[in-house]
Amino acid sequence: MKSRIYAVLAIKNGISQGYPFLEAIKSFLEWGDRLYISDGGSTDGTEEVLKRISKNKKIRLYTKQAWAPGKKHGTAIGEAFNHVLSLAKADANKEKNVYFMEIQANEVIHEETYSQLKDLPDLYPQYKGYILPYQVMVGPYLVDSAQWRLRMIPSKSDPIVMRDAVTLHPRKELSFKDFAAESAASTFRYLGLGLYHFRNIRRASYFYRIVPLSRPIFRYNYIFPGNLVDKSIGHAQMYKNIGVYSNMADYITSLAKRRTGVKDFYYDLAERYCSKEFWSSIAKSPRETSTKPVFIPTSSHPETMRDLLDQRRYEVREKIINGILRMD
Repeated sequence: MKSRIYAVLAIKNGISQGYPFLEAIKSFLEWGDRLYISDGGSTDGTEEVLKRISKNKKIRLYTKQAWAPGKKHGTAIGEAFNHVLSLAKADANKEKNVYFMEIQANEVIHEETYSQLKDLPDLYPQYKGYILPYQVMVGPYLVDSAQWRLRMIPSKSDPIVMRDAVTLHPRKELSFKDFAAESAASTFRYLGLGLYHFRNIRRASYFYRIVPLSRPIFRYNYIFPGNLVDKSIGHAQMYKNIGVYSNMADYITSLAKRRTGVKDFYYDLAERYCSKEFWSSIAKSPRETSTKPVFIPTSSHPETMRDLLDQRRYEVREKIINGILRMD
């Protein structure tokens, strides 16, 4: 039986906060089997938009799912994801060969990787989960290409979302016996003792597979200058004990007053993000050198995002809504 991939997404005030949430949703529904969405009590029209697209039978929408404010390390987001994940697991608990994926409202999957992601569980069923590549974007600029996240796990492992929803984790841990047996087998294989040829012996593998997708998942951390001031201030309040958010909120507020052009705003913000001085002010292990942001041509971004890269504010597009409804 072919595996099915379900995803969870928690969101609140996606429109005013400038999250390309419709584009993220569409990029999963193009290949995924079901999407569970929790709206945390949006007041900016996001809930109404989600209700419209929930006519797609692949979508399960839960509204009025209030977020707990002021949690340490911003775990209100993680709790919101875990709540919708618990609803999703209960809904799918009698189904077999189900895998859960976590997607966030600013993460857009490139169309070149749809089939790769869809086929992962059936190509590598022996793995306990799949670690996927992400690249952090400031508008059209790549500022961090080194993020790998465990984001797809079989339902039978009882996945949970960690902390501020940065990654998934299996609730059902490995037994020492299973871990030791797999470690020993792997050691012999890589020592070239010939045991590799017994790989078809029926056994369980408890390791995660690192998946080098042809295109990393695009994580648009900072996009839409017109929305970013409110978004950054909101994050600074949610993550009160993490200095990077208050530091960035101050900088974005100041930058928005100085830079009215979208391109100049993005470049200045990207340079700030990559600077040694910025990270030295907020990190326990500061970067030794500054890096340079890398411009990614429009044609290399996910197709659904290309028309948005020069937009000052996020706008709900009817063509995206209609595209989602036509998938049903």
